Amino acid sequence: MRAGLDGVDAARVAALDDPDRLVRLARVEAAPLRHRLTGVEWRGDRLEIEGWAALAGVDGAALDSTVGLVLRERLSREERVPSLTRGGTGAGSFTAVLDVAALPAGVWDVHVAVECEGARRLARLGSRREPGAGVPPVRLVGGVVAVPFLTRSHGHLGLDVGGHVVRIPAAVRLTRAWWRGRRLRVEGQALVGEEAAATAVRHLIWRERASGREHRERALAVGPREFAAETTGLRPGTWDAYLELGLGGPPVRFPVKVADADALGRPLRWWRGTLRWGVVQWTVRPYATAVNRRLSVSVRVATPLTVARRMVRILRRRNCESFATTTRCSKVGGDSPVSKGL
Repeated sequence: MRAGLDGVDAARVAALDDPDRLVRLARVEAAPLRHRLTGVEWRGDRLEIEGWAALAGVDGAALDSTVGLVLRERLSREERVPSLTRGGTGAGSFTAVLDVAALPAGVWDVHVAVECEGARRLARLGSRREPGAGVPPVRLVGGVVAVPFLTRSHGHLGLDVGGHVVRIPAAVRLTRAWWRGRRLRVEGQALVGEEAAATAVRHLIWRERASGREHRERALAVGPREFAAETTGLRPGTWDAYLELGLGGPPVRFPVKVADADALGRPLRWWRGTLRWGVVQWTVRPYATAVNRRLSVSVRVATPLTVARRMVRILRRRNCESFATTTRCSKVGGDSPVSKGL
């Protein structure tokens, strides 16, 4: 029977023969839990959290209370208790150190815990903070992204290990796109926060803008932040480029941004097919979108008749422009029939 009781109920049962302890337990349960976050910062790959907590109106030292932190995973409800380097017994202030590398992937909510007379009081930490106390930037720990965050609704402190609910501040930039035969080689850099993240690259994904179909190519790390991937076999359409990263949680993808237009390769054209079955001209043109400067590729297919018609239209346009220029010059120079009659 007692095995299924929580800490408070078990303490009550144990104190049935001790009225004074029952009174103390009642005071512990009824007392407001005051807490405040005073600092969060990285110490190497460990996250250090400082704060204080106390039960209002209760002499914690006299009642042999302890203060610490409890991490609770949002879905599995698994709990982890980080080690304390300062505070703990009696004193309300504490410093806890989280070994982030030892945490499984998930969203970990940070609770402050006060244990007194066998009862444990929990509260989410972070809603009350010292001025200037915030969260440090994202960090890669053993190839897994760790994002400290404060919830939007109440400012509660949490740690997203693997990038499940918090947007990962990553950037993917193109450094060069060039042709290797008929394969488009894309080279760039991947950063998570300010850290090199090329070891996390998985695939270069091309998504066709109209149909939504996708084409995947394997991406490889060629340096701490540098990656490369080669692409072939894109069907006609307009394709947008994304780099997929594996950061310990679900795969995430980021658009490939073009900072320098000179990094883009020239359009490539070639003929494919046989005289019997028909010959077509393929045109593949990498470019940067006008608004967000994202890497895209336009793939167009044209038959010889289409190419001939296009050339005729170009010649007609040039002839019209030449004729309009000549007519304009004739009117200015006095060669028009009206000027000759005068």
